[in-house]
Amino acid sequence: MLRQVGLPEAGGVDERADVRENSAAWGELRASAIFDETLRDQLAAATRDWNDAIGDAIGTAQTAGLDPASAAALLTALVEGLSNRWLSGTIALAEAHRLLDAAIDRLLGAEAPSGSLPPDSR
Repeated sequence: MLRQVGLPEAGGVDERADVRENSAAWGELRASAIFDETLRDQLAAATRDWNDAIGDAIGTAQTAGLDPASAAALLTALVEGLSNRWLSGTIALAEAHRLLDAAIDRLLGAEAPSGSLPPDSR
């Protein structure tokens, strides 16, 4: 589902310790790659895979003129930023979802079809 590209459902089954740990681990890995060049190739490959999966799904739901690869990069970066803010306690999960939903609506120009994107596949 497009609305679940990487954030857990507020209060739902996905808001569990393992989801928080997975999200935190990805944030730590990305931060570590700033200082450790040996992490960059694998991280870049994982990011490309995630962007490709999201871009493919956006391609099926796109409006005219939308570049799926660019839209996927924008959405995955937004999810990572919102996830980091959620994990650090600077934003509520419900607010993160509201912001992500607003971005998806603006990007696609309308409600994306349910089931149009896979969950975070990193």
